[in-house]
Amino acid sequence: MGLQAITYKKNYYLSHRGLIETVFDCLKNLCDLDHSRTGAL
Repeated sequence: MGLQAITYKKNYYLSHRGLIETVFDCLKNLCDLDHSRTGAL
């Protein structure tokens, strides 16, 4: 596969991924959420 250009938006989110993951982790812990792959009823 050849090289693909990364858009500015993707590059921005990739560089801030650690912060995003931390926020999601805190929200899951505070709200006592579990990941589920089942669809909405």
